[in-house]
Amino acid sequence: MTYEDKIAFTLTINPCQIDTFELTSDVPAIIEYKLGEPGFLFSVYTLIQEPSCGYGQTLSVTGLPAQGFLRHLPLSTRFQMIETSDTNDVGSYTIQVEAQIEVPVDATSAATQFLTSQFQFELRVNPCFVETFEFDASLPII
Repeated sequence: MTYEDKIAFTLTINPCQIDTFELTSDVPAIIEYKLGEPGFLFSVYTLIQEPSCGYGQTLSVTGLPAQGFLRHLPLSTRFQMIETSDTNDVGSYTIQVEAQIEVPVDATSAATQFLTSQFQFELRVNPCFVETFEFDASLPII
Protein backbone atom coordinates (compact mmCIF):
# COMPACT_ATOMS: atom_id res chain seq x y z
CA MET A 1 0.00 0.00 0.00
CA THR A 2 1.33 3.41 -0.91
CA TYR A 3 0.32 6.84 0.31
CA GLU A 4 -1.50 7.35 -2.92
CA ASP A 5 -4.04 4.66 -2.10
CA LYS A 6 -7.28 6.08 -0.85
CA ILE A 7 -9.40 4.70 1.94
CA ALA A 8 -13.02 5.72 2.16
CA PHE A 9 -14.52 6.12 5.61
CA THR A 10 -17.39 7.81 7.34
CA LEU A 11 -16.88 9.90 10.43
CA THR A 12 -19.96 10.21 12.64
CA ILE A 13 -19.89 12.78 15.41
CA ASN A 14 -22.54 11.97 17.95
CA PRO A 15 -24.19 14.82 19.83
CA CYS A 16 -23.62 15.16 23.53
CA GLN A 17 -26.44 13.29 25.25
CA ILE A 18 -27.93 14.88 28.37
CA ASP A 19 -28.47 12.45 31.25
CA THR A 20 -29.76 15.01 33.75
CA PHE A 21 -31.48 18.35 33.23
CA GLU A 22 -32.89 19.73 36.46
CA LEU A 23 -33.78 23.10 37.93
CA THR A 24 -33.40 22.92 41.71
CA SER A 25 -34.19 25.53 44.35
CA ASP A 26 -34.09 26.00 48.08
CA VAL A 27 -37.20 28.20 48.02
CA PRO A 28 -40.03 26.96 50.27
CA ALA A 29 -43.39 26.20 48.67
CA ILE A 30 -44.98 29.21 50.42
CA ILE A 31 -43.32 32.53 51.27
CA GLU A 32 -45.16 34.90 53.61
CA TYR A 33 -44.70 38.66 53.65
CA LYS A 34 -46.52 41.16 55.89
CA LEU A 35 -47.11 44.69 54.58
CA GLY A 36 -44.62 47.19 55.93
CA GLU A 37 -41.90 44.66 56.79
CA PRO A 38 -38.42 45.17 55.31
CA GLY A 39 -37.72 43.63 51.92
CA PHE A 40 -35.46 40.58 51.56
CA LEU A 41 -33.66 38.31 49.09
CA PHE A 42 -34.52 34.64 48.72
CA SER A 43 -34.12 31.52 46.60
CA VAL A 44 -30.91 30.58 44.99
CA TYR A 45 -31.80 28.19 42.21
CA THR A 46 -29.43 26.01 40.22
CA LEU A 47 -29.69 24.52 36.76
CA ILE A 48 -28.00 21.14 36.49
CA GLN A 49 -27.05 19.86 33.03
CA GLU A 50 -25.10 16.58 33.14
CA PRO A 51 -22.91 16.09 31.39
CA SER A 52 -22.22 19.75 30.79
CA CYS A 53 -22.73 19.81 27.02
CA GLY A 54 -22.89 23.57 26.74
CA TYR A 55 -26.37 23.68 25.23
CA GLY A 56 -27.85 27.14 25.71
CA GLN A 57 -30.87 27.34 27.94
CA THR A 58 -33.89 29.56 28.12
CA LEU A 59 -35.17 30.61 31.53
CA SER A 60 -38.62 32.10 32.01
CA VAL A 61 -40.39 33.39 35.10
CA THR A 62 -44.16 33.83 35.09
CA GLY A 63 -46.61 35.08 37.69
CA LEU A 64 -44.55 37.98 39.02
CA PRO A 65 -46.87 40.65 40.44
CA ALA A 66 -47.43 43.49 37.98
CA GLN A 67 -47.00 46.02 40.82
CA GLY A 68 -43.24 45.31 40.82
CA PHE A 69 -42.71 44.53 44.52
CA LEU A 70 -41.21 41.12 43.64
CA ARG A 71 -38.25 41.11 41.25
CA HIS A 72 -36.36 38.30 39.58
CA LEU A 73 -32.58 38.79 39.64
CA PRO A 74 -31.35 36.33 36.98
CA LEU A 75 -27.62 37.05 37.34
CA SER A 76 -27.70 36.03 41.01
CA THR A 77 -30.48 33.42 40.52
CA ARG A 78 -32.53 35.03 43.30
CA PHE A 79 -35.71 36.94 43.92
CA GLN A 80 -35.99 40.26 45.73
CA MET A 81 -39.03 41.20 47.78
CA ILE A 82 -39.27 45.01 47.84
CA GLU A 83 -40.78 46.61 50.95
CA THR A 84 -44.37 47.65 50.33
CA SER A 85 -47.18 49.10 52.44
CA ASP A 86 -49.73 49.28 49.64
CA THR A 87 -52.89 47.42 50.68
CA ASN A 88 -53.59 46.77 46.98
CA ASP A 89 -50.65 44.33 47.03
CA VAL A 90 -52.33 41.99 49.54
CA GLY A 91 -53.00 38.62 47.95
CA SER A 92 -51.57 35.33 46.81
CA TYR A 93 -49.24 35.07 43.80
CA THR A 94 -48.05 31.83 42.17
CA ILE A 95 -44.64 32.23 40.56
CA GLN A 96 -43.26 29.61 38.17
CA VAL A 97 -39.65 29.32 37.04
CA GLU A 98 -38.99 27.18 33.97
CA ALA A 99 -35.76 26.26 32.19
CA GLN A 100 -35.63 24.70 28.74
CA ILE A 101 -32.90 23.45 26.42
CA GLU A 102 -33.05 22.11 22.88
CA VAL A 103 -30.92 19.03 22.23
CA PRO A 104 -30.32 16.86 19.16
CA VAL A 105 -32.20 13.55 19.08
CA ASP A 106 -29.31 11.70 17.38
CA ALA A 107 -26.43 12.23 14.98
CA THR A 108 -28.29 10.98 11.92
CA SER A 109 -31.12 13.49 11.81
CA ALA A 110 -31.69 17.18 12.23
CA ALA A 111 -34.48 16.46 14.71
CA THR A 112 -34.28 18.04 18.14
CA GLN A 113 -36.20 17.72 21.35
CA PHE A 114 -36.83 20.11 24.22
CA LEU A 115 -35.98 19.22 27.81
CA THR A 116 -37.83 21.23 30.44
CA SER A 117 -37.53 21.54 34.20
CA GLN A 118 -39.47 23.84 36.52
CA PHE A 119 -40.43 24.75 40.06
CA GLN A 120 -43.03 27.06 41.51
CA PHE A 121 -43.77 28.78 44.78
CA GLU A 122 -46.53 30.88 46.27
CA LEU A 123 -45.98 34.38 47.62
CA ARG A 124 -48.58 35.45 50.16
CA VAL A 125 -48.70 39.16 50.90
CA ASN A 126 -50.61 39.60 54.16
CA PRO A 127 -52.09 42.77 55.61
CA CYS A 128 -50.57 44.37 58.67
CA PHE A 129 -53.05 44.29 61.54
CA VAL A 130 -52.86 46.85 64.33
CA GLU A 131 -52.56 44.96 67.61
CA THR A 132 -52.43 47.93 69.98
CA PHE A 133 -53.80 51.42 69.60
CA GLU A 134 -53.57 54.03 72.33
CA PHE A 135 -55.32 57.36 72.21
CA ASP A 136 -53.51 60.27 73.81
CA ALA A 137 -56.25 62.56 75.15
CA SER A 138 -53.75 65.30 75.92
CA LEU A 139 -53.16 66.00 72.23
CA PRO A 140 -55.34 68.70 70.64
CA ILE A 141 -58.00 67.56 68.19
CA ILE A 142 -57.75 69.46 64.95
